[in-house]
Amino acid sequence: MNFHILDTIGKIKEDSNQWFQAQELTEKEDCRSKERDHRDRKVWFPPPSQWVKCNIGASWDKWKRCGGAAWVLSNEKGEVLCHGRRSFVNIGSKSDANLKSWLWAFDSIKSLKFTKIIFAAESDELIGAVNRPPAWPSFNHQSKELLSILGSILEWKVVLEPYEANGGANFIAQSVTREDRWQSYIAFGFPRWLKEFFVNQRSVA
Repeated sequence: MNFHILDTIGKIKEDSNQWFQAQELTEKEDCRSKERDHRDRKVWFPPPSQWVKCNIGASWDKWKRCGGAAWVLSNEKGEVLCHGRRSFVNIGSKSDANLKSWLWAFDSIKSLKFTKIIFAAESDELIGAVNRPPAWPSFNHQSKELLSILGSILEWKVVLEPYEANGGANFIAQSVTREDRWQSYIAFGFPRWLKEFFVNQRSVA
């Protein structure tokens, strides 16, 4: 009789585990489906629960040989937690400006001690260099530099963000090259001069 009870309990536990696994898979698929829907609509979307999202923007001025970098960190509710801006000099190309921006953003976010981070940007080349290094051999140097920083972060993803969805970070980065705002800083929330943009972005997401 006791053996039958133990068998029954074991079967209940097995069925229960299978049910929870099925629920987890369903939730993950729902999240992926929502992300695909947002990408199709080319609007910004927040990260999943317990994650933060870091949008990275970069700007380059050929004649001034300078670059602007920015990142915007948001939570699952779409709230901007903090943002940063930095200026660079003697930048010879747009690709150099992108790399400088990424390295600075990765290093900044790492120092904030978040453990689950989605980095979102527009550079196909750098995204490929991080996610599939063997497929991008000409970006081997960039790949090693970026992955060396990401190795210090517990969980991370690097994803492609449509230009239309990356406006906030781009506007901040462009303020360096277009408006000569050279001051580099990190601050809580979003910049006051972009309040309307970020409020609207959150309402649409």
